[in-house]
Amino acid sequence: MLLQAQNLSKSLGERTLFTIERLNIDEHARIGLVGMNGSGKTTLMNILAGLEAPDSGAVQKHGTLEMVAQFKYTEDQKSGGELTWQALRQAFASGADILLLDEPTTYLDTSHIEQLVRKISQYQGAVLCISHDREFLQAITDVIWELADEQLHVYSGNYQFYVEQKQLQADQQQSEYDEYCKKRNQLEAAQAAQAKRAAGHMKTAKHKITASEYQGAKLGLDHSLKKKQQAAKQIKNRLGRLEKVDKPFEQAALKMSLPRAEQVTNKPIIQFARQSCQLYGKQLWQTPGFIIRGGDHVAIVGANGSGKTTLMRMMTELIGEVTVSQNVRFGYFAQDLSSLKQDKTILENVMEGAVQSETVARTVLARLFFSGDTVFKPVSVLSGGEQMKVAFAKVFLSDMNVLLMDEPTNFLGIEAIEALESLLNSYPGTVIYITHDMAFIEHTARQVISIENGILSLHNTLEEQRSKPEQADNSTEQLMVVETKIADVLSRLSMAPSEALEREFQELLVEKRALQTKKIV
Repeated sequence: MLLQAQNLSKSLGERTLFTIERLNIDEHARIGLVGMNGSGKTTLMNILAGLEAPDSGAVQKHGTLEMVAQFKYTEDQKSGGELTWQALRQAFASGADILLLDEPTTYLDTSHIEQLVRKISQYQGAVLCISHDREFLQAITDVIWELADEQLHVYSGNYQFYVEQKQLQADQQQSEYDEYCKKRNQLEAAQAAQAKRAAGHMKTAKHKITASEYQGAKLGLDHSLKKKQQAAKQIKNRLGRLEKVDKPFEQAALKMSLPRAEQVTNKPIIQFARQSCQLYGKQLWQTPGFIIRGGDHVAIVGANGSGKTTLMRMMTELIGEVTVSQNVRFGYFAQDLSSLKQDKTILENVMEGAVQSETVARTVLARLFFSGDTVFKPVSVLSGGEQMKVAFAKVFLSDMNVLLMDEPTNFLGIEAIEALESLLNSYPGTVIYITHDMAFIEHTARQVISIENGILSLHNTLEEQRSKPEQADNSTEQLMVVETKIADVLSRLSMAPSEALEREFQELLVEKRALQTKKIV
C-alpha cells in the first residue's frame, strides 16, 4: 500500500464537502476520481498531496508522490496544451510512486491525449486522476472513486463498470419508489373507504328508533363502531410505518422558441467558399467549401494550432470568403466568467439579457442541477465549475439562434457535461463547438468539421471522420494537400526567396500535375 487515509473530513464554510472513513492507494492502481462540480475532488487531491490540511483525519504516505495541478483558463489553447504537456512529461520522468493528475486532458489535443493514455499504461507507479473525459477514463482506470452525498464511493472496475453500476442503482431506486407509491395508494384508498363506511355507520346510528329497540341495538352498534375505529387506526399506523422513498430525479421537458426560427431552420445560414486560411503568413488549412444549415449541430476537431478558433472567428467576423445569413444571431460561450455579476443570484444573472421566460430559465437551471431555492444563491459562493454552468445558461437563454462554444466541457464535471449534452440535444437551434472530448461529440454532434494535414472538411459523422482511408491513391485528398503545400511555399518565397524553396516549388508542381492527370484517367 502506497498511501492510506483515515477519518478525513473537510468543510467549506458551513458546507461539509466530505467525510471519508478510509481510503487506500495500492501499488500500480489506476484510479479515476469523479463527482459533481463543487463536490471537493481537487480539495481531496490536495489533501492527499499534502497541499491542504483536512479538518480532521490523517494521511500516511509510504512512497514518493508527484502532482500535476489543473491549469487555469487561458484563451491560447496551444499554449495551455504545451504547458500541460511539459508538466506531465516532468511528472512521468520523476518516477514517483504515486502520480496525482488533476484534469490533465483539459488543454491537450487528441494526439497528446492518446500519448498520455500510453504513458499511463506503461507507468510503473500508481495513478490517481481527476478527469471529465469519459473516453479517457475508460482507457486508463481500473477503479473509480466517486465523491457524492459527502461520501467517497468506491467502484472496483473501469469507467464503464461504474456507469453500469450507477444505472443499476437508479433502476433500483425507481423500482423502490414505484413500490412505495403502490403501497401508499392502496393504504390511502383503504383509509378513504373505511372513513366512508364509518360515516355511513354514524348516519345509521342517528336514525330515530323506539325506546324498546334502543337497548337491544346499542350493544351491536357500539361493537360495530369499535371494530371500524380499530380498522381505521390500523390503516393509519401502517401508513405511518411505511418508509418513505424519495422520488428519483426527473428532467423537466424543455420547450424553447428561438428568435427568427422560421428564417433559419433547415436553411443555409453559414457558407464557406473554396479557400485557404493563413495566419501570420503561415498556411493553416484549405477547404473545398461547405455549408452549415439552421439546426445543425457541428463539432470542430483538429490539433492545437491547426486553426479551429480562427475558423470560428471567420464566421463571427466575416473574414475571408464566408457568407452568414442576416437572420443569424450568434451566442458565444467559452471558459470566461467575466459576464457574471458575483453579487447577483444565479437566477438574476441568467435572466439579465434573457429572451426566454423565467419558467424556461428555471428548467434550464434545473437541468444543470440548480433547482428550487438554489437559484437564489449568489454566484460568489459557487465553485468555478458551477459558475461555468451559470455562464453557459446565461448565453443559452440570450437572444441567439446559433450557439458557438470553445471547449465547453473544460472545467465541468461529468454530471454537468451529461446535463449539457441533454440541453444541447433538446435545443432546436444551431450549435457549433470546438472540443477534444470524443464522448461529447458522439452524444451531441450531427456533423464534424475536421482540420487534418492542412485540409478542412465536413463529415456527416464522427465515425466517418475517424475512419482514415488506407489506400494511398486517394487523389482528391492528396491533391488538396499538395495545393496547400504549394501555397505555403509561395508565401515563403515571396518573403525570402531561395534556391531550395524554388526547387521545392517545382517539385510540388510536378506532383500536382501527376495527381491531376490521375484524376482525369
